[in-house]
Amino acid sequence: MDIVLDTCPAPKCNLTSQDITGLLDQFATYHAHFAPAFARCEQAERAEMYLRGLLSASERKSIEPMALHLGVPLRPLQHFIGQSNWSIEPIIARHQQLASATLNQ
Repeated sequence: MDIVLDTCPAPKCNLTSQDITGLLDQFATYHAHFAPAFARCEQAERAEMYLRGLLSASERKSIEPMALHLGVPLRPLQHFIGQSNWSIEPIIARHQQLASATLNQ
């Protein structure tokens, strides 16, 4: 199904710089919840870069375009995603805790 812009216009963005600053603060807080799940601080840093890349305006969401868009070194980000030794289980557990806390509010 194609989206026809005449009948389905894109929403207008009305965020202020104060809104963006607030979102950046919330992003940092969100990422901080997961940092302890990584064995090394570099892994947590690369996870933050990866998340920023996924949320960026980069048209392609693979590692190289994201790294180029963010202006970060490509190889460390590739290593983090492809070869770095970290376990997904603590991240999933923390995500479930956060989701549960949000739904129970």
